[in-house]
Amino acid sequence: HGIYCFTTPCPQPLVEVGFAFVVTNVSSSAQTLSFADGQRFEIDLFDGEGANVLSWSDDQFFTQATSSVTLAAGQTEVFYGTLDIGIDGSQIVGDFQAVGYMVNTEGAGKQAIDFTVAAAR
Repeated sequence: HGIYCFTTPCPQPLVEVGFAFVVTNVSSSAQTLSFADGQRFEIDLFDGEGANVLSWSDDQFFTQATSSVTLAAGQTEVFYGTLDIGIDGSQIVGDFQAVGYMVNTEGAGKQAIDFTVAAAR
Protein backbone atom coordinates (compact mmCIF):
# COMPACT_ATOMS: atom_id res chain seq x y z
CA HIS A 1 0.00 0.00 0.00
CA GLY A 2 1.46 3.31 -1.02
CA ILE A 3 0.70 6.80 -2.16
CA TYR A 4 -0.02 6.86 -5.87
CA CYS A 5 -0.83 10.55 -6.33
CA PHE A 6 -1.16 13.72 -4.31
CA THR A 7 -4.43 15.02 -5.80
CA THR A 8 -8.01 13.80 -5.59
CA PRO A 9 -9.24 12.34 -7.80
CA CYS A 10 -6.04 10.70 -8.94
CA PRO A 11 -5.19 11.60 -12.60
CA GLN A 12 -5.91 8.74 -14.97
CA PRO A 13 -4.43 8.14 -18.42
CA LEU A 14 -6.81 9.33 -21.12
CA VAL A 15 -5.16 7.57 -24.02
CA GLU A 16 -2.26 5.15 -24.20
CA VAL A 17 -0.33 4.21 -27.31
CA GLY A 18 1.34 0.79 -27.19
CA PHE A 19 4.61 -0.07 -28.89
CA ALA A 20 6.51 -3.28 -29.55
CA PHE A 21 10.22 -2.80 -30.14
CA VAL A 22 11.69 -5.86 -31.87
CA VAL A 23 15.44 -6.59 -31.88
CA THR A 24 16.86 -9.44 -33.96
CA ASN A 25 20.45 -10.61 -34.07
CA VAL A 26 21.01 -10.86 -37.83
CA SER A 27 24.65 -11.90 -37.48
CA SER A 28 25.94 -15.47 -37.65
CA SER A 29 27.25 -15.43 -34.07
CA ALA A 30 25.94 -14.60 -30.60
CA GLN A 31 25.92 -10.90 -29.71
CA THR A 32 25.98 -9.49 -26.18
CA LEU A 33 24.34 -6.16 -25.39
CA SER A 34 25.55 -4.42 -22.21
CA PHE A 35 23.42 -1.95 -20.26
CA ALA A 36 24.56 0.69 -17.76
CA ASP A 37 21.35 0.30 -15.71
CA GLY A 38 17.98 -1.50 -15.78
CA GLN A 39 16.62 0.39 -18.78
CA ARG A 40 16.85 -1.68 -21.97
CA PHE A 41 15.19 0.56 -24.56
CA GLU A 42 13.74 4.03 -25.10
CA ILE A 43 10.88 5.37 -27.16
CA ASP A 44 10.91 9.12 -27.82
CA LEU A 45 7.85 10.90 -29.21
CA PHE A 46 8.47 13.92 -31.44
CA ASP A 47 5.88 16.41 -32.69
CA GLY A 48 5.64 17.80 -36.23
CA GLU A 49 8.19 20.52 -35.36
CA GLY A 50 10.76 17.93 -34.24
CA ALA A 51 10.43 18.70 -30.52
CA ASN A 52 10.60 15.78 -28.07
CA VAL A 53 7.10 15.74 -26.55
CA LEU A 54 7.69 12.82 -24.18
CA SER A 55 9.74 9.71 -23.67
CA TRP A 56 8.82 6.22 -22.50
CA SER A 57 11.26 6.54 -19.58
CA ASP A 58 9.67 9.76 -18.25
CA ASP A 59 8.79 9.35 -14.57
CA GLN A 60 10.20 5.80 -14.43
CA PHE A 61 12.93 4.49 -12.20
CA PHE A 62 15.46 1.84 -13.18
CA THR A 63 17.80 -0.30 -11.14
CA GLN A 64 21.32 1.09 -11.17
CA ALA A 65 22.91 -2.33 -11.67
CA THR A 66 24.71 -3.05 -14.92
CA SER A 67 23.44 -6.01 -16.93
CA SER A 68 23.73 -7.72 -20.28
CA VAL A 69 21.65 -9.75 -22.70
CA THR A 70 23.09 -12.25 -25.13
CA LEU A 71 21.18 -12.95 -28.33
CA ALA A 72 22.08 -16.10 -30.25
CA ALA A 73 22.42 -15.88 -34.02
CA GLY A 74 18.95 -15.23 -35.43
CA GLN A 75 17.36 -14.76 -31.98
CA THR A 76 14.68 -12.10 -31.53
CA GLU A 77 13.79 -10.22 -28.36
CA VAL A 78 10.63 -8.09 -28.08
CA PHE A 79 10.29 -5.14 -25.70
CA TYR A 80 6.89 -3.56 -24.97
CA GLY A 81 6.08 -0.05 -23.80
CA THR A 82 3.16 2.35 -23.59
CA LEU A 83 3.09 6.12 -23.78
CA ASP A 84 0.36 8.06 -21.97
CA ILE A 85 -0.60 10.75 -24.47
CA GLY A 86 -3.31 12.38 -22.38
CA ILE A 87 -4.08 12.95 -18.71
CA ASP A 88 -7.45 14.03 -17.27
CA GLY A 89 -8.98 15.34 -20.48
CA SER A 90 -5.86 17.01 -21.85
CA GLN A 91 -4.71 14.97 -24.82
CA ILE A 92 -1.97 15.69 -27.31
CA VAL A 93 -3.19 15.70 -30.91
CA GLY A 94 -1.47 16.01 -34.26
CA ASP A 95 1.22 14.30 -36.29
CA PHE A 96 4.01 12.54 -34.41
CA GLN A 97 7.03 10.35 -34.90
CA ALA A 98 7.95 7.67 -32.37
CA VAL A 99 11.62 6.68 -32.36
CA GLY A 100 12.64 3.49 -30.59
CA TYR A 101 16.17 2.37 -29.81
CA MET A 102 18.17 0.18 -27.46
CA VAL A 103 20.09 2.01 -24.74
CA ASN A 104 22.93 -0.51 -24.65
CA THR A 105 26.45 0.78 -24.20
CA GLU A 106 27.55 -0.44 -27.63
CA GLY A 107 25.08 1.85 -29.37
CA ALA A 108 22.22 0.73 -31.56
CA GLY A 109 20.26 1.78 -34.60
CA LYS A 110 17.03 3.66 -34.29
CA GLN A 111 13.66 2.72 -35.75
CA ALA A 112 10.99 5.35 -36.41
CA ILE A 113 7.27 5.25 -37.14
CA ASP A 114 5.01 8.16 -38.07
CA PHE A 115 1.41 8.37 -36.84
CA THR A 116 -1.42 10.82 -36.19
CA VAL A 117 -3.39 11.26 -32.96
CA ALA A 118 -6.94 12.57 -33.34
CA ALA A 119 -8.85 14.27 -30.52
CA ALA A 120 -10.68 11.92 -28.15
CA ARG A 121 -14.44 11.92 -28.45
